[in-house]
Amino acid sequence: MKKKWFYFLLVLAVFVGVMYLWRYKQSQIFEKRVPSFATKVINVNLRQIENQLLFDFLANPIVYIKSRKKKDSIKKTNTFLTKGVRIPKNILFYTNSEELKNNWFSSVIYLSNTPKFSAYLLEEKFKKEEVGDFVFYKKDKVILAIKNEQLIIALNFRKPSIEPSIFELLFNNQNFLNKNATELKPIVNSQRDVSFSFGDDFLEAWFSKGTLTIKGRLSSNLFIVNSNDRINKNGIVSYAGKINKNNQLFKQFYADRKDKFNELTHLSLDSIISKWNGKISMNITAIDQKIDTIVSYEYDDDFNKVEKKVIQKQNIPTLALKLGQENTFSLSNYFYRKNAIQVVENDTVFTAIPILKFLTTDTKETFVLKVNQEENSSDVSSVTSKLNFYFNVEKYQKKPLDIPLNKIQKKMVKLVKTTTLEWKENNQFFLEINLKDKNRNFLGQLLKP
Repeated sequence: MKKKWFYFLLVLAVFVGVMYLWRYKQSQIFEKRVPSFATKVINVNLRQIENQLLFDFLANPIVYIKSRKKKDSIKKTNTFLTKGVRIPKNILFYTNSEELKNNWFSSVIYLSNTPKFSAYLLEEKFKKEEVGDFVFYKKDKVILAIKNEQLIIALNFRKPSIEPSIFELLFNNQNFLNKNATELKPIVNSQRDVSFSFGDDFLEAWFSKGTLTIKGRLSSNLFIVNSNDRINKNGIVSYAGKINKNNQLFKQFYADRKDKFNELTHLSLDSIISKWNGKISMNITAIDQKIDTIVSYEYDDDFNKVEKKVIQKQNIPTLALKLGQENTFSLSNYFYRKNAIQVVENDTVFTAIPILKFLTTDTKETFVLKVNQEENSSDVSSVTSKLNFYFNVEKYQKKPLDIPLNKIQKKMVKLVKTTTLEWKENNQFFLEINLKDKNRNFLGQLLKP
């Protein structure tokens, strides 16, 4: 009897091992998937990511079971994305600046059940639109185009919206990059979960226990090589870099926000940008809670004076913000002319943003805003780089500022411990996000916290 059980378990183990190797150790497919005119390509190794999630499930089954029960209690319609799609071993995204206008498109994905997939998209609030042979599903910046049981996912980052003729071009394309092409070769050789090929630049991203790492070479003129303050990991937030004001992404960023800024501060963001040289550094070393008692008086029905006390709590950061000036005193002179700097109780205060008491100091090259009278940090060492950034989310969460967060941001604040970004002068790029739980896979925690 024992021998029978032994052979049964041996056969079962061999079967499971063979099935595992068959599913997770097969080569990814790159041939005939990316059009020959693509100049930037991203590969997502779906099988490897699925493998990691499988092991995260086996190591933490209770988490997944609880999450499943919670979803079932909501009584959501039993329609799932994977039931309508043939999940490929890997999926590639590509773009170029000419035909595709820097919008991103996926390699073709084959559908196994179009009605179920469509039902899932409608349930997720995608808007359906039929144009000729195509059926489009749109939500925010995501467009899904379906033609004859084939699917292409598009990320529409650029205006105007993507024309149907672009999808016609992609579905009918017959000329593809081969795996030895300059754009694909680095990706083919990568063993990481996600890999990025941007011409001369190449990045790899991987999920491990409690950590997401992105590392490689990334050249961009968004930030200019500069002497920046080194990262201070003893505080909460440390940021230092010099922005290229002529970069199109930056121009679009501030153009989208200048009207709201001007209305809030009664200043001109265009004027501020013209007098700023792009250099910015910020440090938040601590957050303290300030408690005020507000006393007021009311009268009761008998006209007796009744004292009323309200306890008001506010989290105040110990903050230093430095802005480089385009010319000597150019920023400070502008703020003085606009009465944005005033003397209040012997303090020189920046009054355009009244939510906090910003004290100002000024040198010929730098305009400084401080909260909680942080001491001069001129002794901080510097390093030649493009950007240095550090955020200790765990410390921040203990006494968060009164800043509204959306649902995703709230989730990340609960999960993330620290974020570190270093972008060196030779374009070497390093980003590391550490979660509080180091025992589980990073992606598994995002999906099943």
